[in-house]
Formats: sequence, structure tokens, C-alpha cells
Amino acid sequence: MKRRRQQLPTDAGAGLQIKVWLIGISPMVWRRVLVPAAFTPRELHGVIQVAIRWDGFHLFQFGLRAVRYGSSELAASSPDVTLAAVRLRNGARFVYDYDLNIPWRHGVRIEGQLAPEAGKTYAICAAGNGACAPEDCGGPDSFVAQRDDILSLDSRDDLATMAVDGLALDYPHLGKFVRAAHEFAVYIRSNTASLINYGERYRAGERISSCLAESSVNAVISKRFAKRQQMQWTKRGAHLLLQIRRRALDGTLRPLFERWYPGLSNDNAAATTIQAAAA
Repeated sequence: MKRRRQQLPTDAGAGLQIKVWLIGISPMVWRRVLVPAAFTPRELHGVIQVAIRWDGFHLFQFGLRAVRYGSSELAASSPDVTLAAVRLRNGARFVYDYDLNIPWRHGVRIEGQLAPEAGKTYAICAAGNGACAPEDCGGPDSFVAQRDDILSLDSRDDLATMAVDGLALDYPHLGKFVRAAHEFAVYIRSNTASLINYGERYRAGERISSCLAESSVNAVISKRFAKRQQMQWTKRGAHLLLQIRRRALDGTLRPLFERWYPGLSNDNAAATTIQAAAA
């Protein structure tokens, strides 16, 4: 037997728990508000404006049971009827549009009823997550694109540069460090596809080190930095050394040498045959 949803209360002092979220934005921007059951769509509009932190400059409308309630300029029905009069039930969903030129569309769901409590008044914003979009940023797609730009590596570099500029007066030699850090960041960004993610390899049970690779790299580095034999690194030399180390770690160095020197592959096969015969 299908369970019927309970109609909204009409008791004085009763409340509703309502969740509101912006549609088309991820991660979700949402708020949970507690309002009187006798609220009208116009009053709910005001609560949403405050909770989401809109400025209230634009027209609005609710879509409730195939009827539009909202601003008179939209030829919508009057938003001054109560939510209970619209015959909504617990769990009911509807939409709220703000700034009809874009629009900003919100999902609205009635999560439950609140029994009257002595001395308790509504409306209240009880919970939520996510910062509201700027009022006139161009809609959900534009907001998400702008947010992604703000979080990009280039923007972080700009913020770091501004922070360093503020420290330059106290640390006059900071510029040299910043240039070196910038060159390192450019190298990482340019070679992301070929760099090893040791965390992923470890979690997948793959090897993350090789005695041969480590000893070879250590020998080269020790030779480079020996006090009496110190040689200056070139960017190309450092890059090639790191690529050799990567190939040794991921197991592609030997197959590469075997293609270059077929005799190396034959020697390996012969050694395998001898070991098998001895076994």
C-alpha cells in the first residue's frame, strides 16, 4: 500500500524545515532554513535571499504545482498565499528562479515539519555549505568557469607573486629564490605527464625504487657536487638525468636499451636459459 505524504501543518507556531540549493553548480551550494508553516512564497523568497546572500535586485518566481508565484512584472500569480494553502506535502520539491535574465535556478525541498515550541521563533538558517556566486557574474556556467580560473595554477602563481612583492622590502634577496621557484614550477608543469606519482605506485603495490637507479643517480650527483670536481648543472642535463631515473623506475629503460642494442636482449635470454637448465 502506497504511503501518503503528510500535508503541511496550519497550526500557529508550527514550522517547516526546507532545503534550498543552487542548480548547476558543483560542489553544491545549499542552505537549510527553518520557517513558519504559515509563510508565503514572498516571505520564503526573502529568507532565501538572506540565506544564500543574494542582493534582492532582480525578479523572482516559484514553480509550485504547475503554477508560477512571483513578481507581478512576470504576470505570475500572487506570492502572498501560504505554503499550506498550495497543498504541499512533506518531501515536496519545487523550483525557485531568481534573476530571470540568467536565471539562477534553485531546487527547494520540504524536508519535514517542526512542532510548535514555546519561545521559539522562525526564520532560521540552520545549516549550509558553499559560498554564493556574485550577483551578476553571468550565471552558473560563468561562475564555475571563473571559480576554476581562480583556483588554477597561474592564479596561484599570481597570488604568490603579490605576496612576495609585499615581502621584498624586508627580504631584498628574495627575488632570486622566487625566480628559481618559478623555473621549478614551470618544469613540473611541463613534465607532469612523465613524472612518477609514487603515492599511486605504492597504493597499487608497484615498486617505487630501484637499487640500480638510485645508486646510478647518487653516483652522478656525488660526482657533480664533489668539492674539487664540481660542475655546473645545465637544464637539459638535469632533465635528461631525471628522465633516465624515471625509465629505470618504471621498467622501460631496459627494453629501450634492448631496442638500441639487440645483443643486450640476447644476453638476457641466454642467461635465462642457463638458469632454467641449472634448475
